[in-house]
Amino acid sequence: VEKVVLEQLLRFLQGEGVDTSRLDKDHLKQFLTGEPLWFVAGDRVLRIPLAGISKRSAGFAAAPAEVPEYEIFAMIQRLRRPLVAYLAGLEQADLDNVLNTAIRVSMSAPTFAFASWQHGVKLGGEGGLGVFIAPAEGITFDVQSGEVLYRNAEIKPVPDSMSAFADFEMVFGKEALQCAWRFHHTHRKWVEIIGENHELMEWDTPAKEDQGLGAPRTTGVQNY
Repeated sequence: VEKVVLEQLLRFLQGEGVDTSRLDKDHLKQFLTGEPLWFVAGDRVLRIPLAGISKRSAGFAAAPAEVPEYEIFAMIQRLRRPLVAYLAGLEQADLDNVLNTAIRVSMSAPTFAFASWQHGVKLGGEGGLGVFIAPAEGITFDVQSGEVLYRNAEIKPVPDSMSAFADFEMVFGKEALQCAWRFHHTHRKWVEIIGENHELMEWDTPAKEDQGLGAPRTTGVQNY
């Protein structure tokens, strides 16, 4: 991951006309900390935008697998039948160990542990081959699609628009967190932080005509 970020830095400098052949790559790496980065050469000062890099992601921990998602999904589809058969044939203790390990990675929850995973049933009670649930945790794991649901909601990284606030880092620290979407209304995003007893809501900025005396407008029905 550090290599990718360094390449972004070099491409930006090259685009600004900077000769990067004379720059020490190892020296540049020490500045990839997530802090604001500036390049100064004589009377020239450049603010370097590294998209997706923030103080919270300092350290650049490698992803669970440095493989494109489509490659992983294609492999799962090729092997889904033997994979389901293998898991269905495991003893309960072994099944719990395998699934718990997968959940710890996918949900970034290193202490997750659940006994007695159930196979062939969804949280709503419907059947599903290759679907395993941990009812007390509200988790559904579909091994045929490689999908993990938390309370029937897809798990995603916390939106950057929420994690960018200083208060977020003060409460949760710098580690990357996962969330499950509760609601996505017209003007509000509502997520539940996985592994934390917190929910976050974010409202967009209202239009000028929806502020002040006589606002908001009543020209239609919207979700808030």
